[in-house]
Amino acid sequence: MTIYLVDRQLIVPGSVGDTVSVLVLGDRATGLTEEGFRYPLQDADLDGRCQYTVSNVITRPHPCIRVATGILAVFHYRSLPE
Repeated sequence: MTIYLVDRQLIVPGSVGDTVSVLVLGDRATGLTEEGFRYPLQDADLDGRCQYTVSNVITRPHPCIRVATGILAVFHYRSLPE
């Protein structure tokens, strides 16, 4: 597992099928966009209790996570080879 702290943008260096969870550090994050995931988000505002961003799956190369304000902890779990 790799953990990233994000205050603007992260291009996740992962592969299709990897799992990514995003948690808000602090009270709130605004403008959260997740592209290239099974459950994409567009300009979402989240508080620290939100669970919408847990256990998402990468669906295409170079998935992107962006946030306008706030800090995110991004947990990247690589898929095991079959």
